[in-house]
Amino acid sequence: MATPLTPVKIGVAYRLELASWIMSRPPEVAMLEITAEHFYRVGSAPLQRLAASYPLIVSTSRLSLGTPGPLDRTELDAFGRVAAAAEPLWICDHLGFRRTGALDLGGPQPVALTSETLTRFVEHGREVMARYGKRLLLGNIASHLRISGAIPEPEFLNRFCAQTGGGVALDLTNLAVNGRNHRFDPRAWLRSVEPGLIAMLRAGGCAREDGRWVLRHDAAVDEGVWDLVAEACRLAPEAARILVRDANLPSPADLSAELRRLGAVGASSADAVPGDATRGAR
Repeated sequence: MATPLTPVKIGVAYRLELASWIMSRPPEVAMLEITAEHFYRVGSAPLQRLAASYPLIVSTSRLSLGTPGPLDRTELDAFGRVAAAAEPLWICDHLGFRRTGALDLGGPQPVALTSETLTRFVEHGREVMARYGKRLLLGNIASHLRISGAIPEPEFLNRFCAQTGGGVALDLTNLAVNGRNHRFDPRAWLRSVEPGLIAMLRAGGCAREDGRWVLRHDAAVDEGVWDLVAEACRLAPEAARILVRDANLPSPADLSAELRRLGAVGASSADAVPGDATRGAR
């Protein structure tokens, strides 16, 4: 495995319950991913304090890049205020849509990956990057519904980045969940993404419920996801790595240990040999 040219940045998804620990500057945390809508109504001061302490990534699912027609102006303005205060390294949204007309579906939903859809994402992606002056990372989503399309998902991401100058925010938990539920090899999917486009990796927990796998960012990273982390770090060793935990938060010591594990991936040759990321799915 190639040695990274620059130190890998390890970080955590910011949650208010973690604020005191994060602002104590634990050595395991070198950057933060924040969710834009968590800061829509709190003003710029909290964001400026975070930005003074850490490099930030600003993520959302509310721009709804996959929705036909113009992007929502109110949402663009709200996101822009957060991005201006945070001065992030990158901004992120998802390969999906969240809005249809006046209806907010509450989270990103899958779209058919076609040439028409690609054109829509490219147009919206270019608009967002021009508006905020930041590189846009497009993230893969998890969904129980798999919509067929003419363009494979990794190729869609590659084409989007080639036409916009954007990058990929690779959620390895989403990839593992989809691989298990839809019976495909997530490692083959991963190897189809151009490695140089992968700017960020996310890892979190998941669980099996009623015979299907679901995202459950309330527990430690699933061992099958760790296998994908190892593969992704082999392919894109300089990508930033973010640990996601939304609920049932562990002690700072346990969280620090998981972050150290995330940072250690790729430090030995053993990490370059991934296991079966679909384990437990059968």
